[in-house]
Amino acid sequence: MKTNGNMAEKHKDAVPGYGTARVPLTCGELVQGRLNGRDFLVTCPIDWWVRAWAKATPLSRNESGSIKIAGEGHREWDKTSKVLAYFLERAFTPSLEILVEMESPAPVGKGLATSTADMVAALSAAGRAVGHELSPEELSRLVLSVEPSDGVMFPGVVYYEHRGGEVKTLAERVDQDVFITVIDFGGTVDTLHFNRRKGLDEFNEGKASEVSKALEAVTVGLQGNNWYRVGEGATRSAFANQDIHCKEGLEELWEKVRYLPVYGIVTAHSGTVAGVLHPKEQEEVISEKINLSKSVSFLGTFQVVSGGIRKVED
Repeated sequence: MKTNGNMAEKHKDAVPGYGTARVPLTCGELVQGRLNGRDFLVTCPIDWWVRAWAKATPLSRNESGSIKIAGEGHREWDKTSKVLAYFLERAFTPSLEILVEMESPAPVGKGLATSTADMVAALSAAGRAVGHELSPEELSRLVLSVEPSDGVMFPGVVYYEHRGGEVKTLAERVDQDVFITVIDFGGTVDTLHFNRRKGLDEFNEGKASEVSKALEAVTVGLQGNNWYRVGEGATRSAFANQDIHCKEGLEELWEKVRYLPVYGIVTAHSGTVAGVLHPKEQEEVISEKINLSKSVSFLGTFQVVSGGIRKVED
């Protein structure tokens, strides 16, 4: 099948047996750390989307169900296949052939929440195809059965415990036009391996004071729609994380943009990307500043959006 939305155009979600979903990727996390023994992050959804189209075909009683995932590019869909199988085993559906077409534009292992967005989009589309609208809480539990997760399945911007699944809404929506210019310092990070690192809990507890201040600034900023406070907290969290996962170019990036009218910087705490938060009118200047460095890759400028699942045509 072609990844061009033809399935979605021909078969709307109201038609039994078909479902669509799109889920935002992220630029890392506004804050991430460990407070009071609880690992958490604050989501940073952007308007870069994973899309999924699903078709469910009933089979005869003597036929075994199957899951097939199609998508462009050299991608492995092992996590997505695993979580779909886990859901369908527990959904009490008849024997089905599930075909999911994926459009997942971002590279993996960068801290863009690609694995989470892939799984959430595929689950949401497949759930709609079998008549089961999965809630964010259900999606969270399913994804966490595979690996620590981002909280992009929840609307707005949220505090999310990426191992335990507890969630708190910090902003119901993003009202202001806030943009983020995203760069990649190179390499990849495996989420499972990172979260199993020896001594990770101790490292996180060692930066708890800075993380607490970062979380307070981001929370106050989001509640007051003050993105300078949000950026202040995000920048504090980004630099507090350097002892755990150092990005050698982060200080250079900040020095290039800190005296411009920007809100701050955001990092993927267990990834390779970072971003500059700014008003839209600063996009060209910031892109020129960043492109002065040959050590980084420019991924694009995106608007910060609310999390949550949409249908493809929304």
